[in-house]
Amino acid sequence: MVKRSKFRKSENYKAKRKKRMDAKNKKLKRLFRPIPQFKSHHFCVRGYLHIKNGLPCQDTSDAILKENYCLAVIADGHGSPQYFRSDRGSRFAVDTFKQCVEEALKAAEYRHHKDDSSKENTSINLVDALTKPRLSKKRRDQIIQQFCQSILVNWRDAVQNDMQTEPFSEEEIQKIPEKYRNTKQEYISAYGSTLVAALLVADFCLLIQIGDGVCVVFDDDFPDMTSSLNPSHKSTHGKLVSFEPIPLDEKCFLNTTTSLCDAKANNEFHCCMLKKLPVAVLVSSDGIEDCFHDRQDLHKFFHRILFDFCDSHEEGEAEMALNEFLPRLSEKGSGDDMSLSMFYDIERFKALTSDAKDKAVSD
Repeated sequence: MVKRSKFRKSENYKAKRKKRMDAKNKKLKRLFRPIPQFKSHHFCVRGYLHIKNGLPCQDTSDAILKENYCLAVIADGHGSPQYFRSDRGSRFAVDTFKQCVEEALKAAEYRHHKDDSSKENTSINLVDALTKPRLSKKRRDQIIQQFCQSILVNWRDAVQNDMQTEPFSEEEIQKIPEKYRNTKQEYISAYGSTLVAALLVADFCLLIQIGDGVCVVFDDDFPDMTSSLNPSHKSTHGKLVSFEPIPLDEKCFLNTTTSLCDAKANNEFHCCMLKKLPVAVLVSSDGIEDCFHDRQDLHKFFHRILFDFCDSHEEGEAEMALNEFLPRLSEKGSGDDMSLSMFYDIERFKALTSDAKDKAVSD
């Protein structure tokens, strides 16, 4: 009787373990399955006034398209004299975001392959936590905030390493306002930069922003948050709609912006999660945004960019055209550096804009 009982317990344990492993494998396949036919591009051009005044390009952009995720990110280094290493700061911001995303995805995949007894399985990862439908909003927001905190910590580490590798010269120190000299915060501020980023994986799209800039989403319908969207920040384009889901930061006004270099930057991130795959996401610096007096015109400009890329027979042609146009836009508009990054589902965009294309041909 004792042996039979032990045998039954052993069989029950094996059955339960197999069930857990099957559930894990199913979730792993869902989490890391290939995403639809997305395309991605990014652009960064030196502003007209920066060229005229001999200043470097202080913007950085990147876009990554992998089999199971894609991201778009831009960073805009501050332009005032005391932010004399902001071109490096923006580069560190983009690199840090990419690094944090890669580490989060690797951690999720590693944990799914580990046995339940491992400590790694007790912690909650950004990706698999965001895909849990029963997770409370409070806990979800905490996890996103922790991810933003990791971006900030890694960015500051990169800044500190750069300062140690190449200490400020006497000429650079003279650019720091006297009342702020010899304070740790102002030395970090020399690298001041904003960050606007989007991550698409599995069934969600995470949007993150600190500082000025803009994130515009295109889809076939407005999300549940429509009521909280500023009416001037949403538009319709036939069967497509565009909107800016990241909450407006009232601290960003005219030439004032929040920044990664702020003492309380961890409280200045604004985030949003879309629980479905959008048709397209574009993030850009205020160098482009400031060229348009009307928000609707800005959205139309982004829609035109997507239309040109999806309609072009050769992606290189559309890329070349936009790279040639942005410097002219800077000269006639803001005079600032311009960065733009985007990813889009080319098949869905074509399907939703086919009527507009047919009408254009007939006209």
